[in-house]
Formats: sequence, C-alpha cells, structure tokens
Amino acid sequence: PQPRYYPDFSVLTSTCSCTMAAAEGSLPVPPAAALKEIAPPAPPAVDSPLGAALAKLDTVADGEAAKAVSTEICDLLKGQSLDLVHQAIPVITKTKRPPAGQEATLLTITALAESMGQSAEPYLVAALPLCLELAASKAPEVREKAEGASHALMALLCPALSFVLPTIFANMQKEKPWQTRQLTLSLISQCVHTAPQQLAACLPEIIPELTPCMTDTKKEVKKAAKAAMNDSLKVVGNSDIEPVLEDLVTCIVKPNQVPELMHKLGAVVFVQTVDSPALAVMVPLLVRGLREKATATKRQTAVIIDNMSKLVE
Repeated sequence: PQPRYYPDFSVLTSTCSCTMAAAEGSLPVPPAAALKEIAPPAPPAVDSPLGAALAKLDTVADGEAAKAVSTEICDLLKGQSLDLVHQAIPVITKTKRPPAGQEATLLTITALAESMGQSAEPYLVAALPLCLELAASKAPEVREKAEGASHALMALLCPALSFVLPTIFANMQKEKPWQTRQLTLSLISQCVHTAPQQLAACLPEIIPELTPCMTDTKKEVKKAAKAAMNDSLKVVGNSDIEPVLEDLVTCIVKPNQVPELMHKLGAVVFVQTVDSPALAVMVPLLVRGLREKATATKRQTAVIIDNMSKLVE
C-alpha cells in the first residue's frame, strides 16, 4: 500500500519562521514544504466504551441493530477530541463485513458527517471510497445507505473538491461496477448546489473525464453522465456561450452536429472575458471543428478561435 503522509507541523512552523527571517534578509530561504511519513493512528482500546462499540460493527445481525450501533458510536464520538475520530475512522471503514455490518458502517459515516460537520472533514474523507464501493452491493439496504453516506460526505467535501477529484475520477472508470459509477457521477451534480465556484475552477479536469461516460453502454451511467455534464455547465458563468451549452452537450453524443453548432457560434459576438471554465467547455468543441473535413467548418472554427483569443486573460 502507498504510505500516508501528514504535515509535520513542528517542522512547518520552523520553516515558516525561517521564511519570515529570510524575507528580512537574515537567513537563506528554506525548503517550501516539510512532510514526514507517520504510522496510522492506533485504534481505540478494545476495553474502552468506544472500542467495544466499534467491535459491534463486525457482529451486528440486522438493520435495527445496525441503527442502534451507529447511534451508540456517534454518541460516544460527539463532543470528543477529533483525535478520537482519527483513531476510529480506520476501524469504521474496515472493508470485510457482512451486509448488516456494512449497513451499520454506512449509517455511522452518515451520522458523523451530519452531526460533526466540517470539523471532522479531514478524517471522514477517508470513508468516501468505501461508500462508493458499497454502492454496488448485492444487498439493497446497503446500496441505499451507501448513496446516503456518499451524499452526506460530499456535502462536507465540496469546498475541497479538488482534493476529492482523484477518488471521484477513479470510481468513474469502466472497470468499476455501473452502480458505483452512477453514484459517483451524481456527486458531481451535487457540487453545483453546494460548491459552484469550486466546481467551476475544476471544470478543466472534470469535463475530459465526464465526456467518455456520456457514450457508455450502460444507460444508467449514460443518463447520470449527461445530467452531470448539464449541471456542470451551469457554473461556466460566460453569458456569450450560455445559449449554446445545450447544443454543445448534444455534440458530444452526436459529433455530426458539430458543423451546425460552429455556424451558430460564428454569429456570436464575444464580449466577456474568457476564463478557464469557458475554455474547458469550448476547447474540445473547437478541436473537433478543426478536424472536420469541410473547409467551411474549419474556417468558421478558426474565426471563432481568433475572436475568443482576444478575450483570454
């Protein structure tokens, strides 16, 4: 497994002090970052109340017991030091559990996300891969709880969207079960309402990953991908291209409509500054326009590029 790295705050504090001194001319500039590898946190003691409650996740028998265990764990962690949450998360996110245990795990994650809020975000983020994995469970109760836990986590994580994108993209790949991919795509749509600015900043990374999913052979994945793309384009924030955004999504699925869209864009007078979200949307389309066989379409594309380039900052 890959080693986990955490900030060495003592070294970072020293580094910051040295940097301030260097700015005053008394010291050379030190390295910009200092990280050290540390061991994962030790789990809570088995004979402690929290340790005993966590152990029940492996032996829970049914849905009612799962709710009781998740409530017990949440009550024990509520109001406690975040170090205790840090210790408990590796135990909570243990993968090999029976369906009832998985249900209890997901209920616990949801309850912690809703009760502890963003203060626990750095620790709860580790639970997102498990939630997405369990979305493909054979047990319908587990699938339902996985969806709820994933959305509860994403409500916390959206402001830090760029840090979660590697997990999101990894679970959109074709080798993943379609239920996992469908849920992952819905999380992108969720960000439109909870973190629109962060989503707009990440569009250059998101759109290339979404595009292949829109032509997936599984209709549920295709539908979720199209919804995620339509929702993502709502945060572009460029009034010049907003009238053709729906046509642009259509062109991803039906490339033969690119010439018609280029003709529409040729009539647009670009007046608004073109930033990275707008470029993330337009560049794939312009590349397709330049690859068209018709000379007229290539010429029209070149004119659009020329008009837009004058407004790029």
